[in-house]
Amino acid sequence: MQTRSFIVYTLIFVAVASIAAHLYCAKKHKPLQTHATSPKKNILPVVIVGGGIGGLSAGIHLGSLKPHIFQGSLAGGQLSLSHAVQNWPGTISASGQEIVSTLENEATHAGCTIIPENITSITRKKSHFKICTLSPDSTSGEEFQHVYYAHSVVFAAGTTPTKLQI
Repeated sequence: MQTRSFIVYTLIFVAVASIAAHLYCAKKHKPLQTHATSPKKNILPVVIVGGGIGGLSAGIHLGSLKPHIFQGSLAGGQLSLSHAVQNWPGTISASGQEIVSTLENEATHAGCTIIPENITSITRKKSHFKICTLSPDSTSGEEFQHVYYAHSVVFAAGTTPTKLQI
C-alpha cells in the first residue's frame, strides 16, 4: 500500500512541477531551438531528469514545449523491472516493460526527445541551467561528455533500491 501511495504522490508532484515549468517558460521565454550548443543560443526550454513514470508523465504534459528527457542508465526506471503490473489505468495486467514502452511512445508522440545519457552535474547560472552528461560510444566504449543548457529543469529521477547485506 505504501508503494501505491508513493507513486500517486510522485505523479501529483511531477504534474504540479510540469505545470509550473510550463507557465514559467510560457511567460518568460519565446519559443526556443531544440538543440543546445552554447549558453547564449539554443537554450532548451525544459529538461526532465529521469525516464521513469514521473519523467515520462511530465514529458507528456509538457509536450508542447518539446522537452528533453534524460533517462539515464535504466530506461523506464524501476517499473521496467516489474514482471507484472496489475490494475494499471487502462489495462488489467501488463509487464512493466510494456507499460514503459507505451509511455515512451506517447511521450515521443507528444514532442519529447528521449536521451539515453547519465547526468553528471546540474549547475544553476543566472538565467539558465547548465547540464553535463556522459554517454558511452557504442563502437569504442569510451565515454563522451555533452553539455546542455535549459531554462527549466524538472527533477523526477526516482531512486535505486537498497539491497540487504545478508
